[in-house]
Amino acid sequence: MLLWAGVPLGVAAVLFVLGLRHWYKRMKEGAKFSYAGDTFRNPINAAITVSGFFIPLLCGGIGYLIEKSIPPHQLVPLVAAVVLFSVSVLLGLWNLFSMTLFPGDDDKVEIEPGGVWGFVPQFATQLAVMFGGLVVVLLYFLFVFDLKTSETKTIDAPAPIMVSKPLLRVGMNADDVQQSWGAPNQIVKSNQLAVWRYTAANSEFLITIRDHSVWSIEEKRK
Repeated sequence: MLLWAGVPLGVAAVLFVLGLRHWYKRMKEGAKFSYAGDTFRNPINAAITVSGFFIPLLCGGIGYLIEKSIPPHQLVPLVAAVVLFSVSVLLGLWNLFSMTLFPGDDDKVEIEPGGVWGFVPQFATQLAVMFGGLVVVLLYFLFVFDLKTSETKTIDAPAPIMVSKPLLRVGMNADDVQQSWGAPNQIVKSNQLAVWRYTAANSEFLITIRDHSVWSIEEKRK
């Protein structure tokens, strides 16, 4: 945060101080300057509009990326950009208020000794902070943003393969049972009956054979 927002703000502060020194020297020399009001008003309003556009856009983007589980350190540049654009808006409002301090009804910005001679450095600082925010956003999407890091890799387990045996029915021929189900795990004979036992993982089938055909079918869960 200190790097992403601090560097642009520091550069803007240096420009502001250098601008004040320059205009202070010019005012000591008794110089006077006159500009049309729109020369400053239009860029000030444009900068406020651009900054005001990016602030809610970035806030919404931060919320979206949080839902996508983007690591917090990757969101720092966006938060810094929001701070820069917010400072730019505040400086723009300060500049608009400063324009009301110029005397006269002819919509002129007259910079002269004893007047609001620091207006131009204020104006330049607002633009510098706004461009700093734009640069931070650009650098973020070029070098930091990586949506892939938020995607959790899920590996779907293969669906279990269910091997189903043909259904048995009463009256079915015993040879067909063996052909479909294979040889029984155990055969228990009693008089004219024979009980074929088939053992599976979760159940056990008892098939009663009489006169070489299925007499009854019983399933026991384990």
